[in-house]
Amino acid sequence: MVPTKTVALFEGAVSLKNGKADVTINLPDFNGELRLMATAWTMDAVGSVSQPLKVRDAVPANLALPRFLAPGDQAVATLALDNIDGPAGTYRTAINGSGLIKDTETVFDLSPGTRDQTGLQIAAPDIGVYNLKTEISGPGNYAVTSDYPIEVRSPYRPITRRKIEVLEAGESYALNESLLDGYSLAGADINLSVANLPGLDMAPYLASLMRYPYGCTEQTISKAMPMLYVEALGGFRNTPDTEVRRMVREAIERVTSRQSRTGEFGLWRQGDGYLTPWLQLYVAEFLVEARRNDFDVSEQSLESALASVRTLSRMETNASLNLTYTKYSRRKDTEIRRAERAAYAHYVLALADQPDASGARYIDKAFGDKLTDPISISYLGAALARIGDKERAVENYQRAFDMLDVKRSYNFYSSRNRNAAALLAIGGETLPDEIQEDILLGLSDLEPRRTSTQEKSYIIRALSNMGIGTKKASASATGLTLTDNGASFLGADLKNEISIQNTGDEKAFLTIDFASIPVAPPEPLSEGFTIEKSLYSLTGEKLSADGLKKGDRAIIHIEADAKFSVDSMVVLADLLPAGLEIETVLTPNDSGNTGRFKFLGELTRFDMQEARDDRFIASSRRRYWRRNKESDFSAAYIVRAVTTGTFAFPGAVIEDMYKPTRVATSQNGTLTVAPSGDF
Repeated sequence: MVPTKTVALFEGAVSLKNGKADVTINLPDFNGELRLMATAWTMDAVGSVSQPLKVRDAVPANLALPRFLAPGDQAVATLALDNIDGPAGTYRTAINGSGLIKDTETVFDLSPGTRDQTGLQIAAPDIGVYNLKTEISGPGNYAVTSDYPIEVRSPYRPITRRKIEVLEAGESYALNESLLDGYSLAGADINLSVANLPGLDMAPYLASLMRYPYGCTEQTISKAMPMLYVEALGGFRNTPDTEVRRMVREAIERVTSRQSRTGEFGLWRQGDGYLTPWLQLYVAEFLVEARRNDFDVSEQSLESALASVRTLSRMETNASLNLTYTKYSRRKDTEIRRAERAAYAHYVLALADQPDASGARYIDKAFGDKLTDPISISYLGAALARIGDKERAVENYQRAFDMLDVKRSYNFYSSRNRNAAALLAIGGETLPDEIQEDILLGLSDLEPRRTSTQEKSYIIRALSNMGIGTKKASASATGLTLTDNGASFLGADLKNEISIQNTGDEKAFLTIDFASIPVAPPEPLSEGFTIEKSLYSLTGEKLSADGLKKGDRAIIHIEADAKFSVDSMVVLADLLPAGLEIETVLTPNDSGNTGRFKFLGELTRFDMQEARDDRFIASSRRRYWRRNKESDFSAAYIVRAVTTGTFAFPGAVIEDMYKPTRVATSQNGTLTVAPSGDF
């Protein structure tokens, strides 16, 4: 994340005398424009006013840095001093470069009203957030100190790996820096656990969820939902309860900001109509659970969400909800699919203490043996259990287990692992021992990096519901502290001596999950997709990565194709090199036969595409029977070269958000931006 500075000051109530009051504001180091706001009231009246307030030093200094850097980048920063109100004389600027810039002192001779600048060479070391400091001194005891934070972030995707070691009784295993050979210690996250079964630890799944960067409504809920279930078990390792509650509150705020007045949620924004009915129920379940766990959920938001749940529970053939039913699909919204949604809806209503017992029993009687979606059957069982019909609930749990291998190609989110974990999360200890064992053994074979957000979320809920940690094995450690036979730590901790010992009488499994960033550029991937990235001038000439000057504008064009023939929801991400900033994201209206940039061919009409601080993001639901004329996916955006230097030029990435093994990356490279003048 690019470091930003926010100034927000609050004084509180002050008394007025003759309609006036003096308020002293202690401003931090800041040059720019603030907004001053005041509210006044009496017993029978209230009023408010606001106006802009310019804040600047007498001799403002500006250290113009890239928004971020990557390890190995070399850039030219510009230090400028502008003598607006200061006396004439010599101004000295001492710079503490924090390892990015060589500590130095620069001298400016400035008359009133004059400005001068100089270039400073930057060389980015390892990843992390660095703080540069300027100390300016001048005539009349003028002295100002300013801080400039900047992030050095990797241009490559973090790679998650798993290592499993068998520890016999009394045996030890030592961890050291060799665990991350070829990867950066900085920023590496490591989770380990010792158990009688490998892989059954919530921490790596949570860590993997937290790293997922895109933030659609499904991903927001999948990250936040597990936090509601594990707090009662002591929370997450290395994550304070206050931080857990903050993340849940932010999730509530994000999804409710995407809710329309009639109760529907958007997938990326309010009213986009891309959310499926199943996801509508998923969000409603989360809001109900959040309220049950004493989080603040507005009454209006919750009630309108539950109104949509009641609509879905009635299996209406022409529901007026603005959701994706059959949009862009050849498949009809069949009675069975409506019954599957109704089964989930009855569970949410029962969870909210608004059960429709007759409705739930009707779904079970009329459709129970016709439903094929395991998660819907599991939720139907849970709905029946909540209205006291335990026998029918157990029968539905068994039916859900029997249906785990039924494939549903039209459901982006469904998978055997997701459905099995959901059954364990919902049915829990009421399931027969053989079903519990089968599911747990299957989950123990998974790797977090090969699971979707849905799978991760339900796996954490399942392990939480079953009370499964790592308590059955017996272990000790040197160099770190084990909590429930597990630990989470950073790559830098491997510089110390760490050893794990099985102190029990039986064989145990040490599972180590680590997410780390390659030191060298990784080779391109092509697993399910192909992807290419090109650089063009605004008039269509293909450019090389060393052909830009500072101030130039160019187009980055990305084309990708899928090599599989099933529906999917994909995300395309392109990390920026540090020397560029995004100016404009292009749309299909900018290309094709009538657009300004015809040479790009037809661009895809994505569900969402946006420019973020350091990357371009786009997402689309791919229907394999609907293909664009030239490419499955084609995206483009205009960039401007803003910093002179040599920068890592990351490859673009496309992935199936719910089948993580389908992913492709383009070639990584190097981008050079030449100076347009002095710098």
